[in-house]
Amino acid sequence: MLRKLLFHGIPLILPFLMYGLWVYTVRRKKDASGGLWDDTPWTWLVAAGFGLMITSLIAVGLLAGDDPGGTYVPPHVVDGVIVPGQVE
Repeated sequence: MLRKLLFHGIPLILPFLMYGLWVYTVRRKKDASGGLWDDTPWTWLVAAGFGLMITSLIAVGLLAGDDPGGTYVPPHVVDGVIVPGQVE
């Protein structure tokens, strides 16, 4: 579950965090008033987040896993111990 959050949730949230940090530092230097998220380009932030998330999905799909030519052995019990499924 944590792996899914790290690989897919963080890239989705990352543009919002970066934008919020940028707006905070700019307004702090200028002493500007108003809401922090008033003129936020929501469409671009959501698109960038989904783009990063899709890129992470493609990277995990291409770089993770076993050899495609192997034979799958399903989980089975040996001497009362469950042996997880694997590709041989």
